[in-house]
Amino acid sequence: LTGPGLRATRLRATDYTGKPIHALFPASESSHSPLNAHRRALQGHGSSFNVELDGRDLEGQVRALRGSDGSVVGVIGFALDGTERLFAERALRLSEQSYRMLIEEAPYAICRATESGQMLQVNRAMLEMLGYDSGSEADLLACDLPLIFASAEDFAGFRERLLTGNTIQGFDSAWFRRDR
Repeated sequence: LTGPGLRATRLRATDYTGKPIHALFPASESSHSPLNAHRRALQGHGSSFNVELDGRDLEGQVRALRGSDGSVVGVIGFALDGTERLFAERALRLSEQSYRMLIEEAPYAICRATESGQMLQVNRAMLEMLGYDSGSEADLLACDLPLIFASAEDFAGFRERLLTGNTIQGFDSAWFRRDR
């Protein structure tokens, strides 16, 4: 345990020098535990592991350290602090879940479509408005957006306003329901 990255993790090499591996990493029976990774490295196989240490998420890799005759004499490895990356990934997942719930629970129709009108995503309100059962998104997505509009002129106006403004509010038009 050395280098400037060690200071960032608030770990000190002197706290672990000369101590067995289990003093640094908690015991785990997982095949990807630090202890098992070190055992594999002592057998000549490189290995990686993830572990939490003093509140930091570390991603480690170990390899066999070989002597001049090629025999394994120890293990050498490093660990990268992935705490901030993992925190950002968790925050992104929560943000995506919140966004998805906001779209799905909206009381008005929301859809994503290509410029030509091929639908990519619809929310529950749009399904209900058009007479589709919950879970039949694929059936609605197979129907291009222009075919939902009761008139080609309405779709053309909708598309033009969308392309010039990116969002549309207060656009009235008639749609065809599935059961028409």
